[in-house]
Amino acid sequence: MDLNFKVTSIKPFIGYAIADNQIIGLKFGYSRISGNIDNFSLNIEDLELALKDIKYTDDSYSFNFFYRSYIGLDSHGLFGLFNETSVGYNTGSARFSRGDGENLKYTDTSINQLRIGINPGIAISIMQNVGAEVSFGVAGFTYNWEKQKKSNGETGKLTNSGANFKINLLNINIGLTVCF
Repeated sequence: MDLNFKVTSIKPFIGYAIADNQIIGLKFGYSRISGNIDNFSLNIEDLELALKDIKYTDDSYSFNFFYRSYIGLDSHGLFGLFNETSVGYNTGSARFSRGDGENLKYTDTSINQLRIGINPGIAISIMQNVGAEVSFGVAGFTYNWEKQKKSNGETGKLTNSGANFKINLLNINIGLTVCF
């Protein structure tokens, strides 16, 4: 088995306190997912499976407007809960390919998404003007539209929408905040 998988993501944000414990702001993000299977083989009795030269890359950018409100948990302001509501747009492209040289086959996808999300979390003051935070996605609405093009010239479109109202363990954000 010879395979690799990498995820890189950076999501800086800037906010402005409009009142005590209330912040509005903008978030920007870049994410890259890449993976490849150079060689994978499985042989169990009558079952034989072999995969070779499979690659996937996904680059996406996000732009979000958010409103965040805080509730202090202690009298010193060291611990607090927050709720963040955001409206955003994501765009990006992905490529799935298999084979190489003259046998290369691929599918290119352009991806667009509008979304509204609710993300609660906890904030901890590490030192004056510096804090750590952890948040996770709980609820959201999305509308997606995609365009695909295959190496043989075929094209396709897909639109879908959805809503979720559950804790998404794959959407955990851990961050550091610096206040000026």
